[in-house]
Amino acid sequence: MNEREPRERLEGDVECPLCQSNEEKCPRCQAYKLLPKWRLLQAFITFVMGAPHPGQQPIFKHRKFTRVIALFVVFYSSVILTCSLVAMFAAGNLFAQVLLVPAIIASLMITSGALRSMSTYVLHYASHGVFGKYNRFVGELASMTALTLSFDEYEGDHIYKHHPFLTSKEDPDQRTIAAWKLIPGMLLTYYTRRLWQVMLSPHYFFLHLRGRMESQFASDLSLIRRVSVVVLHATTLVIAISACFVFDSPTPLFAWAIAWLLPLTYGTYLSMIFFALGLHRWFLDPPPGAKPREFYLSKTGARFFGDPFPAKDMPFLTRLVSLANWWFRLIVVHLLAGKLFVTGISDNQQHDIHHLDPHGTKYEWFNGIYSRQYLAGHGREAGHLWHTWGSIFTPIRLNFERLAGMPKAEPEMSLQDDRNVFRNDL
Repeated sequence: MNEREPRERLEGDVECPLCQSNEEKCPRCQAYKLLPKWRLLQAFITFVMGAPHPGQQPIFKHRKFTRVIALFVVFYSSVILTCSLVAMFAAGNLFAQVLLVPAIIASLMITSGALRSMSTYVLHYASHGVFGKYNRFVGELASMTALTLSFDEYEGDHIYKHHPFLTSKEDPDQRTIAAWKLIPGMLLTYYTRRLWQVMLSPHYFFLHLRGRMESQFASDLSLIRRVSVVVLHATTLVIAISACFVFDSPTPLFAWAIAWLLPLTYGTYLSMIFFALGLHRWFLDPPPGAKPREFYLSKTGARFFGDPFPAKDMPFLTRLVSLANWWFRLIVVHLLAGKLFVTGISDNQQHDIHHLDPHGTKYEWFNGIYSRQYLAGHGREAGHLWHTWGSIFTPIRLNFERLAGMPKAEPEMSLQDDRNVFRNDL
């Protein structure tokens, strides 16, 4: 699972669209050839991994609003599913409860990932003007549902700070990383320990939550918008309380707290941490003589999820165990944790497509998997594309290793702990 490093593209290169390797027999691509050729199964595996089979074409091409609609459908469906599972848990015996716990956790992860995607996908693209005359409506709807930054604040941070100052001291996203004290020049063990502290710290969690609330109810927002946020979320609470009277049980309110409130607060916080730490090469300074465009491209890559498919020449029982392990990792590690919980139903695995074309005029963001495959073989920047293979934790680990080998950060980069840093919603 090695990181793809930028390199000069040579005339006549014919790179594999999957891994960009020029090896005669790329091990990963050879393994890909062993995958089943059923079209629907291929589409599912491609959705999870983020990389198509060589020559694969999409069964269904997304347009501007199809992923947005799908995202809201998934979100409300997972909330209803979680409520049902919690109700069954409350009414079940111990054996049933033990079986239901993994299902509840999985459903909560899907809900949290959908809420994060409302920021990293819907609000993100609305800030770039993708939805035309509906930009503000779509962006604010996602913002209010997920209680993320308001449309105006997100647009100001993302368009006018994040893109032009990517991975610099002025980048609001990097300022949040710095505020977590995940700064260059520390021992490798420090980063893992610090990551656990950030995930479990009430201090950082409540600072982040307070920043989101301040953005949602800022005084410069219209009264109608602020009231709409209250009505939207109060309605779900009223429904839960009403259900308590109908069923003469506190279970609906308990289910609401688990299925709605928990993902909206702590679930999206965890998702944001994992999403942000592997998104860019943070604290990246230009090397001597670097061309501006090439340096900009080197900051952002793609995240591919998956493992090599087991070879056919294994002993029967060994291959059976390997196949079971492969499918388990595909569903639990790569689909549930990587795709649905962290990157969500979006194009965020192929994030470098977005930075290549921030205004969405050249490449199809909504079909980023296939756009990137084409770009890898035809685009002028193809030789500078890079990516990571493995789980959602692979780029995080690589970032930590890179940070550990860098000079220690200046004090002002590590001591930014003011509350305004935590208004940012990566």
